[in-house]
Amino acid sequence: MSFCKMVELAGFKAVQLSGYGFSASLLGKPDIGLLSFDEVLRHTHNICNAVNIPVMANKDTRYGNSLNVIRIVQEFEQAGIAGINLEDQI
Repeated sequence: MSFCKMVELAGFKAVQLSGYGFSASLLGKPDIGLLSFDEVLRHTHNICNAVNIPVMANKDTRYGNSLNVIRIVQEFEQAGIAGINLEDQI
């Protein structure tokens, strides 16, 4: 059973995804930019389909500049997210 499904079954009203959580659970490595946008999007989509609570997505800075934000938000919306954190660490 996925962690997000356990969050839902524990009674939480939403789940927040994180870059570190993805990297640690999928690769066993810290969040140092090893996952591609497509990988993060695919796993986000899978989680949205697996739970019946709102899912907050995480968009890291490594997926392009401000002009990429429109496409990124649209792709995450199509994946089923309820909201998104947009990071700007530069």
